[in-house]
Amino acid sequence: MPGRAPLGGPLLSHDFVEAALMAKSGWEVWFVPSLSGSYEEVPPTLIDDLKRDRRWAQGNLQHLRLLAGEGLRPAHRFLFINGAMSFLAAPLWGIFLILGALGSLHWANTANNGSTTLFDWSWLADPMPFWLFGVTIILLLSPKFMAVLWVMHQRGQKEHFGGLFNLLASMFFESLFSILMAPIRMAFHSQFVIQTLMGRGVHWGGQVRGDQETSWADAFRYFGWYSALGLSLAALLYPFLGLWHFVWLVPILGGLTAAVPIAAWTSRPVLGRWARRHRLFVIPEEVRVPPELQALSADSVAYLPHIEGDPFIQVVVDPRFNAIHTALQRNRTGAWPRAANLCHKALEQGPQELNNRERNILLSDRNSMLALHRAVWSTADRVRLAAWGLQSDERKLTDV
Repeated sequence: MPGRAPLGGPLLSHDFVEAALMAKSGWEVWFVPSLSGSYEEVPPTLIDDLKRDRRWAQGNLQHLRLLAGEGLRPAHRFLFINGAMSFLAAPLWGIFLILGALGSLHWANTANNGSTTLFDWSWLADPMPFWLFGVTIILLLSPKFMAVLWVMHQRGQKEHFGGLFNLLASMFFESLFSILMAPIRMAFHSQFVIQTLMGRGVHWGGQVRGDQETSWADAFRYFGWYSALGLSLAALLYPFLGLWHFVWLVPILGGLTAAVPIAAWTSRPVLGRWARRHRLFVIPEEVRVPPELQALSADSVAYLPHIEGDPFIQVVVDPRFNAIHTALQRNRTGAWPRAANLCHKALEQGPQELNNRERNILLSDRNSMLALHRAVWSTADRVRLAAWGLQSDERKLTDV
């Protein structure tokens, strides 16, 4: 894109742009409703999920500059607007809530002649809140109920989702978490929009997909302000609104107030494993494992080590990851003198002594990653092997 980032420069959401340019050149572009044999996990924590949303927010707002492009089809212009509105709707919703709260304050004071009553039943005479609540619930939950009905209609599909009871329970808990997370996302998405429009951009970095946990310290660092905001608003509004008017704001203020524990608890792998044991939130690929995933544990690769944790160590040690990664890199001959010293440092002192910048230098150079891989698998030093997550008896099992 012409101009400087964040609204110019590299496009961070490029797939719809590519589709629009292909259609402009005369090709047909189709959505694939069900692509079998391809799997991608969502980010494991709320922090990582919001980091991805930050990049998408910038990319989708960049699309607004493409609306005036010549030759684009109306459907793609609509998709550009729809993508941008998925983030612009957050500050609009925030403004709507603020105005709604101010309107409720005015309505409550007017109805009570300036005094507040804890149990004020006069609000029951106004059907508008119930209509708004009903329409909102229908819009939010009807697609989920239709999905459950579709699963019930398909013979034998209920068991692939844990059974009908577990499927309904999963839908209920997922809806509850979605309601609680909605105000958190609203606050962060509003922040992302403001930052982008103020010229503060981000770059597309590597995405985390392995098991990660958000510590309480990180949860407070990232979400503490939002929990404090929720508590402050609740303490400020409750005395003026009274109990029954305040109830309508509980999902919003409750989600903000619970931001810290939600961020910490939803990152716990132990809770995910507990839910899977009880067949909650399961998908067909977990009940009936497809051949692509079965192949990962086939006898042909059973001898390979299973390394968890540090992604850098995984890419260096695991032959599969290393082969894929190096195939996507190029030889950076100009960086080799510095990279060679970093390879020596990694082998002598261990990968934990490399900072993120040093790791990125090695990751971006094909020769460095191949050299590190061969060196790790060639060493007989038990201490070095342990630093790379290997046991001494695993070194001789694989000829790489």
